[in-house]
Amino acid sequence: MNNKPTAAAAALALSLMAISAAHAGRPLQTEDAGVIESGACEWETATGQSKPRSGPSERQLATTVQCGLPWQAQIGGTVGRTKVAAERESNRGLVGKVRLWPRGEDQPERALTLAGSLLQIKPPSGRFGDVDSGEIKLVYSGAVAEAWTVHASLGHARESGQGLRARATTWGLALEQEGFAALPALAPMFELLGNDRDSRPAWNAGLRLTAIKDRLWLDVSYGRSWVSPDKPRLITAGVKLDF
Repeated sequence: MNNKPTAAAAALALSLMAISAAHAGRPLQTEDAGVIESGACEWETATGQSKPRSGPSERQLATTVQCGLPWQAQIGGTVGRTKVAAERESNRGLVGKVRLWPRGEDQPERALTLAGSLLQIKPPSGRFGDVDSGEIKLVYSGAVAEAWTVHASLGHARESGQGLRARATTWGLALEQEGFAALPALAPMFELLGNDRDSRPAWNAGLRLTAIKDRLWLDVSYGRSWVSPDKPRLITAGVKLDF
């Protein structure tokens, strides 16, 4: 990032205008309550560009591998990098989820999950661990109509290091369609995101293509700040592979 305040704002607005392969259910940024089955794994990568009306673009890349555990949980590792002009910032860390309710069901119509991430950030001209970032979220997913699912999350994010310490409450609300009869492989979705440190929420619209059933997905998204003089926009593309 260009400076410390910018870095703090970006971390605390993680659910607003950032990409992260650690977030399940791409191209949504709102976490979903689904958990990987025990013994199965998934690889997910995403790239994006955030472009304000004035100033340099921010290019982002994130990759995550996660595997399911026997007790309805999953854990994995993630790496990412961000480039603004000539400055580069990298991150690495752990991500995971555990289902709180219901227990003993593989595909419930409703689910409540606790999700979290813990990252080490390497700022420009710094080292990994100079800045630490973490987030924990309570996530609900449930069917609201045939082929329609709502996802809602409420979380707490924090960042500290290099003389800065910041915290925020984050939220997300998303609606996902499993695919229309004429185009069953295409799943559209829409979400709203925000946090208590910024009065300007953001919206994000995405489209996911099932390239190989239960195995390979491609996705794209477009989002921007809802009310902002600069109205930064975020365009992303991603791939997910189950194995």
